[in-house]
Amino acid sequence: MNQEKAIIVEQTPSESPQDSASKTEIVIPSESVFLIPLFFLLVFSIAFLKQTNFTQALYQRIVNSKLYSRIPCFRCQFFKQNQYLQCAVQPSLVMTRSASECPDYLPQKGKK
Repeated sequence: MNQEKAIIVEQTPSESPQDSASKTEIVIPSESVFLIPLFFLLVFSIAFLKQTNFTQALYQRIVNSKLYSRIPCFRCQFFKQNQYLQCAVQPSLVMTRSASECPDYLPQKGKK
């Protein structure tokens, strides 16, 4: 007499991982609610300051390029792009405003 015994396991309804994720609530303390806008204000003000420094630097480059275009040193025969001695004839005048009236200016061949 072979009797089969059945084991019955009762499963209690439990929350599946999907259901538990939907029931998770985020609680933000009321003290930190004021910190969120301050954080964004700080980030935007830093970005604005960086942007203004960039525009000032760009403006300075434009002004300097206009100034350098008036200075004939780049087109002079005596001008060398050497960091130690750029002009052997007038080293004190090279790349300054007074260089536009340099008495020793001699244009390179092929450049005006």
